[in-house]
Amino acid sequence: MVTIREATPDDAVAFAAIVRACWRLVFRGIIPDSVLDRPEDEDIAERAARIRGRMVDGWRSYAAEHAGRIVGVARLAMVPVHGYDAEIDGLHVDPAAHRQGIGRALVRHACDHFAAHHERTLYIHVLRGNTGARAFYEAIGGTIVVEDTWSYAGVPHPAIGYAWADVAQLAGRLRTAP
Repeated sequence: MVTIREATPDDAVAFAAIVRACWRLVFRGIIPDSVLDRPEDEDIAERAARIRGRMVDGWRSYAAEHAGRIVGVARLAMVPVHGYDAEIDGLHVDPAAHRQGIGRALVRHACDHFAAHHERTLYIHVLRGNTGARAFYEAIGGTIVVEDTWSYAGVPHPAIGYAWADVAQLAGRLRTAP
C-alpha cells in the first residue's frame, strides 16, 4: 500500500535520486546528454540541495512511500502561475513504480492541500517531448493553456502548460477513478 506524507528536508536525497532516474529515462534525446550524464553523486547532491532549499523556503513537498521506501514525489507552489492559483512544480514517480496509481495519488493529495488553502485552480508545466506525462495529464482532464520553451544547458525546448479549473473537482475524480 502506498501512503502519502508531507516531506521533510531529510527526504531531499531520496527525492533527488527519483528525479534523476526519471529524467534519465524520460528526457534522453530531448535535453542534452551533458545534463543527464553528470556524475551521479554530484548530480544528486546538487538536486538535493535545491530541493532542501525550497523546503526551507516554504515550498510544500509530498512523498509517496511503499514498503518504507519513497517511490514518488510532488513539489507544490502556492503562487499564481499563468493566472492559475497553484502549481505542481514537479511530479516524479520512480520508474520501477510507474502505472501503479502513485502519480494519481500524489496529484489528488496536492489538490486536497490546495483546496484546503483556498486555492481553486491548478497549473502543471511539462516538456512537449515528455509524452508519458502529457498522456497522464490529459487522461486526468488537463487542458493545454500555455505553449512556451524551457532552456537546459542553453538549449531551448518546447514546453506545455496544463491547467485544471477546479482542484476540488479534480481530487474527487481522482478519488473515484480506477
